Amino acid sequence: MRRTSSSKLIMAASTVAVLGLSACGGSANGAEGKRAGECALAADNTVVAVGARSNMKTVSVESLNQYVKPAMAGSKKVTLVDTAGEPKVLATVDFKSESANDQAKADDQSLAASVLTKQLSAEVSSSAEANPLKALDIAGRELASQGGAGTIVLVDSGLQTTGALNYTKGDLLSADPSDIAKSLQAKGQLPDLSNMTVVLMGVGDTATPQQPLDTGQQDALRDQWQAIVEQAGAACVYVDPAPLTGDARAGAPAVSVVKVPETQAIAPAKKVVLDSSTVPFKTGSAELREPGATRTKLTQIAEQLKASGAKITLTGTTATDGDSAYQKSLSEQRAQTVKGVLVDLGVSAQNITTLGVGIENPEHVKDVDSEGHLIPELAAKNRTVVLRVQ
Repeated sequence: MRRTSSSKLIMAASTVAVLGLSACGGSANGAEGKRAGECALAADNTVVAVGARSNMKTVSVESLNQYVKPAMAGSKKVTLVDTAGEPKVLATVDFKSESANDQAKADDQSLAASVLTKQLSAEVSSSAEANPLKALDIAGRELASQGGAGTIVLVDSGLQTTGALNYTKGDLLSADPSDIAKSLQAKGQLPDLSNMTVVLMGVGDTATPQQPLDTGQQDALRDQWQAIVEQAGAACVYVDPAPLTGDARAGAPAVSVVKVPETQAIAPAKKVVLDSSTVPFKTGSAELREPGATRTKLTQIAEQLKASGAKITLTGTTATDGDSAYQKSLSEQRAQTVKGVLVDLGVSAQNITTLGVGIENPEHVKDVDSEGHLIPELAAKNRTVVLRVQ
């Protein structure tokens, strides 16, 4: 399922005091206007895996309200999990009341809501580094122990710095989302999120000392985490488009800084290698993931080519994925896509020749491990379109 940031989440509602906010009125079902790709939040157990670290912004209690409200209304449990380097369960608040009358039940739920609010407001990561993937595993197992189905809300920048998905090692930000998800699965590092709904909040939102991500890098990181969660078997995935706005949590343990590639125009040269970090394509496709950004990056080259009238060759290369015919076809199509951008920028189509060589490239780096599985960050280096001035 692709990300549907403009979608509304369909939620159950009930008379209940939620995180200090009073929600009054009868039960309602917001199913009207439901479209394909939306996630229905049932009145079921919910786990909030939340990062409160030195390198990311914090989430407001009000923003989380919409996601924990169904569990509270259904007298279910809300569990908090830390996404630090050594994730753990922080607290579980049970909204089930044994009281006999409605007012007493409401009072019990209000008390439970205040406990949850206090936990969320005071939460600080308990250990150094960041490991949201492991936190998802703990969240999934927690829901499984409570009956199976339910909702996980992952509130995290997504820049993991330890464990199986370490963004401080290599340029994972440029890796294909599907490659990352399949690599984790092959290594047995995916959590089991079967039959669960997962909400992703704050992916790509950073705070000092972490260098900020540009819009394209944020989108790429969100796509990666969505692919991971889908590969883990989630029934539905929703990426909340709203940014986190709270200040980074003071006094939180240190988190390593992830090196972020600089975004800049590509300077003219006799040979220019356009790789996944500069001209990213969608998975298994010749369609650009960031058409506008790619056009901006290629503008300087286009201006130089127009002025000189030079003839160029665009040679597409690929990772070690699929057979030779597929590799050559896809790499040729991607070279044609780059040609299209340059022509739109004013370069004469007659001055551009395109080729597709797949992995038959003298600069190809070994991008598979000993078991034949793609190494995502190395596969990204092999997905290029090489521009050569004739």
